[in-house]
Amino acid sequence: MERYYYLNDPEPAWKKGLLILIGLIGLGGLGFSGYFGIQMWSEVQQAQAYEKPKPEESLAAQMAKSESQPEPEPDLADEGTSTVWEERPSTGKKVGTLIIPRIDAEIPIWEGTGDRELSKGVGHHQTSVLPGEGDNCVLAGHRETAFRRAKEIQRGDEMTIQTREGTFIYEVQKTWVADEKDKTVISSVGEPVLRVYTCWPLSALYSGYAPKRYVMEAELVEVKK
Repeated sequence: MERYYYLNDPEPAWKKGLLILIGLIGLGGLGFSGYFGIQMWSEVQQAQAYEKPKPEESLAAQMAKSESQPEPEPDLADEGTSTVWEERPSTGKKVGTLIIPRIDAEIPIWEGTGDRELSKGVGHHQTSVLPGEGDNCVLAGHRETAFRRAKEIQRGDEMTIQTREGTFIYEVQKTWVADEKDKTVISSVGEPVLRVYTCWPLSALYSGYAPKRYVMEAELVEVKK
C-alpha cells in the first residue's frame, strides 16, 4: 500500500543526499565562473592602466618631452612600406583582423582595451599608432581566449593585420616577459613594429593573478593595398 509522507515525517536519507549534491555542484559552478570572471576583469584593468600617464607627469611635461625628442627618420615610409590612416576608428569600432597562422588564429581587433573590446577579440591601445603606421602599434588580449596558444608563436612567424586601409604583414622578432608597470611596452620606438601582449603566466587556471606581461614584437615587412 502506498504511503504518503506528512510534514512531521522525517525525509528519506536519499533525498537529503541528493539535495546536498545539487547544492555542492551549484556552488562549484558559481565559484568556477567567478574565478575566471575576476581573472578577465583584472586583465582588463591592467591593460587600461597602461593607457594612463604617470600622475607626476603633467600634459605640458609630456608635450615638452615629445617635442624635445628628434623625429625618427621615415625610411620605411619613403619606401612605401608604411601607411597613414585617413580616419582613426572610434572606441569600440572594429579596426581589422589579426591573423596568426602558427596558432590558426583569426582574431577581430577593436579600438580600445575595455572589457567590451577584449571580450570580443583583441584591443588596440588608443595611445599607440594604428596598424601599418610608422611606430609602435600595440594590441592586448586575454590569455584565456585570444592568446591561449601564444607560447607556440616563434621568431620568424607572421602576424598579418587586415584592415580597410590595407593588409600589413609583420614578422615576429622576439618575445619577452615584462613587468606590469613597464610602460616601455607601449612607448614610441621610432619604427613600424607590432607589439602584442597578454598576461603572464599564460596558464590562467593554475596561476591566479598575473602581475606580468608576455610580449611578442614583430616588425613590418610588407604592405598590401
